[in-house]
Amino acid sequence: MRFCPNFETMEFIVPSIALHSPQGKTVSVTAIGLLVWLVVMVLYRGQLLEPFELQTYDQLCQLSEASSSSPEEIALVVIDQGSLEAALEQGITWPWPRQMYAPIVHFCTSSDARAVVFDILYTEPSAYGVEDDQLLAEALQESKVVLLPLFLINTDRPQQDWEAPSSSPPKGRWQAMGFAQRELPYER
Repeated sequence: MRFCPNFETMEFIVPSIALHSPQGKTVSVTAIGLLVWLVVMVLYRGQLLEPFELQTYDQLCQLSEASSSSPEEIALVVIDQGSLEAALEQGITWPWPRQMYAPIVHFCTSSDARAVVFDILYTEPSAYGVEDDQLLAEALQESKVVLLPLFLINTDRPQQDWEAPSSSPPKGRWQAMGFAQRELPYER
């Protein structure tokens, strides 16, 4: 066996396998694959690929958006920066009073919406008072198609006075709003 590598026969790795034989090609492809995998893992662990990964994901989303159309029966009511600025011009600061959402619920319900989904967590009483919470609660009770998000936690904490008691569910569908503490099983 020679000490200097002969790339034609790959004698420096496996002396008896020629590079152009099927076994030599398999060994070459496997070695190159493992080397590429090792380089990618080092780059990934060092978070050097994250910007490229995010840019690639953005491009794929844009391509799939261009090739697919959204159903016309879905409508989004979005509170964006323009909405916040328009409300601020009228003296309404964030967080908005909950009574501002009641007309949206009424409009969607009267337009025969099959579902109205909020992605706002109402985890505390309204800063604008109990009446503000009550107006939204009434709109939700009349609608019966509104879905509110949940915030699940697995920590022990003292229950606040305004929270629904955890031992009994609230009466009526929307009678109690806010945070209802429930103990969840914790699995590791």
